Amino acid sequence: MLNCINSEAEKSYEIWQFMIDEKHQGKGYGRAAVKALIDHFKSSPAYDELFVAAFPENQAAVKLYESCGFALTGEILDDGEVVLAFES
Repeated sequence: MLNCINSEAEKSYEIWQFMIDEKHQGKGYGRAAVKALIDHFKSSPAYDELFVAAFPENQAAVKLYESCGFALTGEILDDGEVVLAFES
């Protein structure tokens, strides 16, 4: 499941929820979905920023996002998630 929020005022997309069922993890579905979203983001000139957040203990998610071009921003949300921004 992949849910995104777009903010026209802030010209940004945020990956709000992203989940791959445990029995389907490690098969490349997550990477393919993130890359498809990045392609869509790049084709939308109205938006300048793409963000995602993950719990720092979920290193598989953090490493996936980093391998797709996201970088930690240093921001930590109230629930403890770290924020990553796409760097094109």
